[in-house]
Amino acid sequence: MATHTHFFWESLTDGHDEYSQRPGLNTTRSIESDFESPDHLRSEFLETADSLFGNGFVWLMKPPTRGGLTILATYNAGSPYPEAAPRRDRHDSATFNARMLAAGLKGTPYDERGARVIADTSGGLAGKFGEFSAARASRYAGWLDAQPILCVNLWQHQWIPDWGIFGRRQYLAAWWDRIDWSVVEKRHSMYETEGDRLAPNRLGVRSGGLVDAVSRGMSF
Repeated sequence: MATHTHFFWESLTDGHDEYSQRPGLNTTRSIESDFESPDHLRSEFLETADSLFGNGFVWLMKPPTRGGLTILATYNAGSPYPEAAPRRDRHDSATFNARMLAAGLKGTPYDERGARVIADTSGGLAGKFGEFSAARASRYAGWLDAQPILCVNLWQHQWIPDWGIFGRRQYLAAWWDRIDWSVVEKRHSMYETEGDRLAPNRLGVRSGGLVDAVSRGMSF
């Protein structure tokens, strides 16, 4: 919860920096690819946030590949990070580091002193398939391979004191106008693979698409 709150406040601006008031080049490219325009992203993001029931956060997620921005809602202090998602445990708590019990479950013979007669090479894993097998996936089905680049805090204490019980929509509109897009741009570039990111060219502007054409001296 502390991490989420810090992430939220870090991407806010007082509105005095003109550069921070609009999405950067890399972020704009992804927004136009997945949401057509910043206005469409705003509409969909705020609708999702306004319809979230109860407390939580709404995130803009960036996968490591080009494009693929996704809006994700998490309730309470639920984490958007794939590393924090529920895991499928590969070890049976009844057999892991419990050789005697493991022997009984898997039929491995031990003598009266507890010495293993036949080598057990399972490494504490029970069987080849099922809940506790080595073949079981390390991440739960449907996990999202993406990282957050923007979020809005929808816990009640965040907006009710200033906007009232029915002021969530007004709070969201005011929040959108105070996003520090320079912070979002840095996060976007951090999570995108080097080959897909717009790189600075020799003229000091970022290459790719329309910007490439401008750097070559073409007029529009």
